[in-house]
Amino acid sequence: MPHETEPPKKPEGKGGGGLRGLAKRSTGLPADTTPTRENGDPDAWKVAGLGLQFAITIALFTLFGHILDQKLNWSPWGVVSMVLIAVVGNLYLLIKESLKENNSSAKKK
Repeated sequence: MPHETEPPKKPEGKGGGGLRGLAKRSTGLPADTTPTRENGDPDAWKVAGLGLQFAITIALFTLFGHILDQKLNWSPWGVVSMVLIAVVGNLYLLIKESLKENNSSAKKK
């Protein structure tokens, strides 16, 4: 009969087990430096809204590109160009917001 081993015990303390604990341990940083956002943090809702804004903008520009394709017989270049414009514009806004967030967090320290 093969020798059976006990399953590894969950580490105690701040690190925790599972995927969350693995992520914290794999960064090599102390546990207290991990950034967290509370549920009531308005910045967390702003960041969540950026994803929704990204999706809605691309959907609207896709619809506008489809209308251009039908009216001007540009198929498929109306949709392609409008989606590219939407993605570039959204990436610009995303980078601008992240830089603003980074600057505000640096000032708080």
